[in-house]
Amino acid sequence: MADGLAQQPNSRDWVNGLDHQAYLAVTKYYSAAWKTGSYPAVTQNQIFLTARPHSKNAACTSDSVAKPSYAERVRKLGISLLKHVTVGTNAVATSAD
Repeated sequence: MADGLAQQPNSRDWVNGLDHQAYLAVTKYYSAAWKTGSYPAVTQNQIFLTARPHSKNAACTSDSVAKPSYAERVRKLGISLLKHVTVGTNAVATSAD
């Protein structure tokens, strides 16, 4: 993460105005697991989804922030995390782009 910040000093322009509150709950869950050595009990069903709003090959015509130098390594369209109180089976599907 630090390398990305050093390479892209204006990266805040990519996130200003976009809600990132869900990352607080996700970080809290995984931080607790890392600190204690075991995952906390899930007490509430939750679904966290994140995705690009565009194709990874999209070309912006009036973007003041260039693509990161590592942009070609990104392949995922989105990431999903499902936390369930009870054990179950889930399916998540995305497009290939």
